[in-house]
Amino acid sequence: MPVEVPPLRQRTDDLPELCRHLAAKIARRLGRPAATVSEAALALLARHPFPGNVRELENLLERAMVLALARGRADRTLEPDDLRLDTVPGSRAPTVQVPLAGGLGALEQLFAQAEERLIRQALAAWPKLSNREVAERLGTNRRVFELRMKQYGIVKHEPGDDERD
Repeated sequence: MPVEVPPLRQRTDDLPELCRHLAAKIARRLGRPAATVSEAALALLARHPFPGNVRELENLLERAMVLALARGRADRTLEPDDLRLDTVPGSRAPTVQVPLAGGLGALEQLFAQAEERLIRQALAAWPKLSNREVAERLGTNRRVFELRMKQYGIVKHEPGDDERD
């Protein structure tokens, strides 16, 4: 008994739920909190033809999450600029390209660089906050935050450290 599922471009009402589901799936895979998609970004997605169907949507959301991190964005709401849909008039091409030769390893390296930059920026922006408070603002917990700091060799300088030397 054949079951016909219409293409995503004919099911734009499903986009909000699909985006929530896919963002959670991607976040688990990347070890990050899930992103949400703004109403403006959902409206842009609804106008996209999606020749690659749901798989294209998933790839697009993953790229948007990584690019938002690479640009140092700490919030988890994806906006139209994060989507970079070059098939939609008025959008721009991606500024970060992952070489095919590196495959997923190159993507993981890009993600690690973005994560390290984000942690360094957060520590510089909020020097007086505790690790727990910084971690909460970044959407994670203190333990994960401190493990990532250790992984990247980041040492938090407490206020007054320079005075003790």
